[in-house]
Amino acid sequence: MRPEKGSNAITSGPGKQKTAFGLWPSPLSAADCAAGSSRLGDMCLWRGRAVWVEGRPSEGGRGAVVQDTPDGPQDLLPAPYSARSRVHEYGGGALFSSGGRLFFVNADDDDIYEIADGGVSRITNAPDFRFADGTLDEAANVIIAVAERAGAGHHPENLLVAIDASGAVTPIAQGADFYAAPRFSPDRTRIAWLSWNLPKMPWEGASLWVAPWDRGRIGGATRLTGTDEIAFQPEWSESGVLHAVIERGGESAVFAFAGETRKRASHVAGEWLRPLWSLGERSFFIDGEQAGGIVMQDGASRLAEPGASDAEPLPDDLASAANPLRGGEETFILASRHHAAPCIAALGPGGHTRICSNPGPSLPAGAVSVSRRLDIDGMEGRLHALYYPPANPSHDGLAGELPPMIVSAHGGPTGQADRGLKFKIQFWTSRGFAWLDVDYRGSTGYGAAYRKALDGRWGILDADDLAAAALGAAGQGLADPARLVCSGSSAGGYSVLQALVRHDCFAAGTSIYGIGDPRALMETTHKFEAGYFDSLFGLAGDAEIPDDRIPLLHADSIACPMLFLQGSEDRVVPPDQSLAMAAILKAQGQRVALRMFEGEAHGFRRGDTVSAALETEYAFYLEIFGMGDAAQRAAIEPFWLKVGE
Repeated sequence: MRPEKGSNAITSGPGKQKTAFGLWPSPLSAADCAAGSSRLGDMCLWRGRAVWVEGRPSEGGRGAVVQDTPDGPQDLLPAPYSARSRVHEYGGGALFSSGGRLFFVNADDDDIYEIADGGVSRITNAPDFRFADGTLDEAANVIIAVAERAGAGHHPENLLVAIDASGAVTPIAQGADFYAAPRFSPDRTRIAWLSWNLPKMPWEGASLWVAPWDRGRIGGATRLTGTDEIAFQPEWSESGVLHAVIERGGESAVFAFAGETRKRASHVAGEWLRPLWSLGERSFFIDGEQAGGIVMQDGASRLAEPGASDAEPLPDDLASAANPLRGGEETFILASRHHAAPCIAALGPGGHTRICSNPGPSLPAGAVSVSRRLDIDGMEGRLHALYYPPANPSHDGLAGELPPMIVSAHGGPTGQADRGLKFKIQFWTSRGFAWLDVDYRGSTGYGAAYRKALDGRWGILDADDLAAAALGAAGQGLADPARLVCSGSSAGGYSVLQALVRHDCFAAGTSIYGIGDPRALMETTHKFEAGYFDSLFGLAGDAEIPDDRIPLLHADSIACPMLFLQGSEDRVVPPDQSLAMAAILKAQGQRVALRMFEGEAHGFRRGDTVSAALETEYAFYLEIFGMGDAAQRAAIEPFWLKVGE
């Protein structure tokens, strides 16, 4: 296909070798991508400096604890310790500090430990509990934390607990289905928290509570939010004023609470509420009595300074920002960048940006594909996507050729496509693929109405938006319409399968620990998401998920080859989801490949897994498109399923 003329058309660079799209020799190996896929999170301040967890694929996914120092980032946690929580299965809140003390949740046993100058000491030894998202009353030497307690039933009990100096665990709040974000007032006389009940998710029904606290004893709790309000991130100012994000009527803002009254603490409009998939998420900080932070406006992260009436763009190379913390004159953020790996950055006075974390691997000049936003007319309105063109320092496509394109569905589905440089995406673009990240309806960052548009219509709107985005980009001359493939993980894998059931515009699909039978998953899913399907599918009472939302029942409508990538220890989307879908497609004579990664759970963390998954998916597409030689396609050969086996 020949590119259309116009500003969006694929362009060539001078002096580059002409090579078929998809077969470009890349400076970025799958192993490089694994090394560049470190996860940063759980940032807090300790002794006035930022401290965070860095998930390292090169160490089997171990969560290292790293501190910002004048001499650069410094590791604080020796191996084999690994900071990671498993509360709600998605974790978060694995690192917390208070009063000059630093604590973490250890991945191997889910217990709380303290990092001190003399080493690491164990605080709890409670095999029936998981802990996360803690805070400390220094005078009483009592930790308050979110906890899950294993029981006789399928689901654990969720509660807030007090942990004394001996490690004894005592419940202080229970009865709600979920708890999050316990936070002490500065004088330790009050404690605030969030709670919610099934079938709601936290961004659908979290309430804000406050109770008196007296050196280890909690008083009666008062609810500060109405039944039509959603709360997020309780935070106290230094003077003891409670702040929180409240969403009501589709609008969210930061409020300060004084008794039964409240007032806005920031007048910057935008989306302040975040989907609380991981404990410890934040969108604002308090400076004096005013709120600042990172607000979402039309899909973009923007910086809202305390006292400002509008938000400002991020510094030029930052693509997105999250979880802001104020430390002195600096604002620490978890940032993605256009030309480098994600980082912990400190935004200082005068627009100065300081990178605090390890730099990560770099890419050669000319090898980085930078996204541009596409707003595309969908079947029922405008939808949003990020397009990454092919980019390689030495190669261009053949004359008259358009690139194959991977259309990506993010997970959640209440989430957003990652902004900035992601090595997984650069793996593809440096080989001559285009990449399209679709923020289908239901995505966050574009306001409550866009986020809630998917309610009752999951498996329809998202699937249709993937197809509309793919065809819209191809119609602008950005991709070969005969070589469009669809890929997604978890809930994104479900959207992929539904898109293939409902549309015939894709040449292949990849489901990475995706959902093939939501009706079966609903019976076995973990507690945190046990009611999520009610809103996504519009279920009331004992209603069942409609047949047209179950890809397994309509596998005969999938007319293209499929690849399934799955972790054997996944408790969020168990392996039987991929196995059942692959088996029925194989029985129907469809070309199907399946690769099971032993020991991996939900979200691949080991470097060898990340690398092998990329190599397998690449070989799969080469095979489907009849590209490359046998050696380039070898990585897929052992995983084809054969009828009769």
